[in-house]
Amino acid sequence: MRVLQDQAIAMLRDNVADIITGTLFVFISLAACAIAAIRRRSGVRVLLWLGLWSAMYGARPLIDSLAVLKLLPHWFRVSVPYVDTLCGYLLLVVASVAFRELSLGQLRFFI
Repeated sequence: MRVLQDQAIAMLRDNVADIITGTLFVFISLAACAIAAIRRRSGVRVLLWLGLWSAMYGARPLIDSLAVLKLLPHWFRVSVPYVDTLCGYLLLVVASVAFRELSLGQLRFFI
């Protein structure tokens, strides 16, 4: 019994940094999307795209670390590889659109 606890603690120590950074990025994305929902003026699209990018960027290490720990229910563990692949492919697309929204003036002309 003690050996299993030591193994679980060792696995948790290896994944603490991923869990913290993933949670931080997801929290930042929720804050950005909440501000975009509250704010009804210009600049809402920038916040939405940055929030979506931050959520996707933070979900990848968070999902990987939680899948390793087997803390997720079975129905979610089955979909983890698909979500990870989808986030991996769409991350560049969302980041490009967020950069496009952030660029102004002559830079947007060249893009």
